Amino acid sequence: MRLANRFALLLLPVSVFLAGMFLVDAESDRALNEDGRRAVTPGWERAVTPGEERVWSAGDRPAWQLSHPTPHPAAERAFRVVTDTTRAELLMAQQDLDDIIYVSLVTEREPAMGSFDLMDYSPSRLEHGARPWGQVESWIRWAADDAFVSLSWHWNAPMFLHNDEGREWWRGFYADASTYDVRAAVEEPESAERAAMLRDVDAVAVQLRKFRDAGVPVFWRPLHEAWGGWFWWGKAGPATYRALWRLVYERLTIYHGLDHLIWVYTHRDAAWYPGDDVVDVIGVDLYGSDARTDQAWADLQRSFGHAKPFAVTETDRLPDALAMRARGERWAWYSMWADDHIRDIRVAALRSAYTHPDVMTRSAVGDWRTDESPWLASEVAMAAPLDVIPLESEGKLVLLLPDEARGFIRILGAGSETVRRGRVAGAEVWDISDLPAGNYVVRWFVRTGRGSSGSGPGGSGPGGGGPSSRSGAGGSSQGFTRFTVGHR
Repeated sequence: MRLANRFALLLLPVSVFLAGMFLVDAESDRALNEDGRRAVTPGWERAVTPGEERVWSAGDRPAWQLSHPTPHPAAERAFRVVTDTTRAELLMAQQDLDDIIYVSLVTEREPAMGSFDLMDYSPSRLEHGARPWGQVESWIRWAADDAFVSLSWHWNAPMFLHNDEGREWWRGFYADASTYDVRAAVEEPESAERAAMLRDVDAVAVQLRKFRDAGVPVFWRPLHEAWGGWFWWGKAGPATYRALWRLVYERLTIYHGLDHLIWVYTHRDAAWYPGDDVVDVIGVDLYGSDARTDQAWADLQRSFGHAKPFAVTETDRLPDALAMRARGERWAWYSMWADDHIRDIRVAALRSAYTHPDVMTRSAVGDWRTDESPWLASEVAMAAPLDVIPLESEGKLVLLLPDEARGFIRILGAGSETVRRGRVAGAEVWDISDLPAGNYVVRWFVRTGRGSSGSGPGGSGPGGGGPSSRSGAGGSSQGFTRFTVGHR
């Protein structure tokens, strides 16, 4: 998604390592037959020829394998569950925790997958004062032991940002916002561009490892929409991009040993495809006039046959799950984009989509984990610094923080509108006697110790947390807590 100017948030300092790595040309891995068709995937009798539409039957179940030779057991299980083509229901995903809160309030349903962005952990954003407010920890807590997680990365250029009018530092993921030479980073192992790139990948690896430590697999979607040319990682063309993908893949999987990543490539043009051996899922971003899933499905099948599972990784259109199933479309998941793309949709239409029997929400996911992938989040994210205690009979809400902590909270109503907001410190009691019966959310941002701030983070803020979350760095944390007001 081409982001607007709303992102000015922030990043944790991390230790980084610089090392070279070998590049492999992806062209040899494209596996095309002499007549231009995709090579046959084991388990399928033939590939799909150009112009032919292959409709999957309910019994079709390809034996897909993850690209990592020894993946984390939780990643294997999540991959099998999410990409199960025999499942009748369409698995719903939503970008940004604040918009997950919105969806859950207005529909009384929660998406089965949360889609988040590691943008604010880019080192060049940190260098300009960005603060992530414990985003990663809050996403881990939200995922708990049942929801799925997808991560993208609007990667600020590692160096040479313009930072002038119209090309501000926080727009650094755009191609025109820096003079960073991605070709030099890929082709010249001793270059400053390569060193800066590896520094950034190492920094994001620190955040990705937190998910692994918690037993949370990640549907990892880096370097998206390269074919559009609007992001710096696509401005040098498909050959450089394919080599870049492999550089990042090898750095994270081999150098850092991250075996819990399920690699998701965003497709539009086959020339950009990195190769079957470094891709696990092929996604499409569908907006406006391009938001036709039937056309996208047919195009994917013509290009890839059954080589990989497919997903709608971004869109601004609600799904017609019944029609998709009737046409034989078996999308692994369907992710709505954030902000106005979800909030401008009529609430009645949103409710209808989320309560449709052919849609899978979080409550229907069930226990997909195994004994080999225990939930370890309690060892990763510390207890929330904010306790929220509703005293319903008295019409009061008790808010408790440690003595040294300061924070900013908003109380969101059933339509996700803000019904209360303000600073909080120590122990406070807020009057909520005038709130009508219904479900509410306390959305909070807290800093502990020196440097505590009484205001929320800049901009619209990052996604929220689970019932609670806490950052282990810098004393910053964020999250949300639900409460209900009954009839008094």
